[in-house]
Amino acid sequence: RDAVRSIQDARKQAGLDVSDRIVLTVVSPDADALSANGELIARETLANDITVEQGHEFTVEVRKA
Repeated sequence: RDAVRSIQDARKQAGLDVSDRIVLTVVSPDADALSANGELIARETLANDITVEQGHEFTVEVRKA
């Protein structure tokens, strides 16, 4: 849920409408858990495509699909 909240915040900061479909890239120390929940995250955030990468910090990149 924290990841979904962060993604929604990133959408807002990018100036996207709540109904806009997005392409999402997430870098996380817990990439396996995010990958396992990819379908839920996509559904909750209206993401057409999700890329999850292993990294030291949690970062989110969103762009309009």
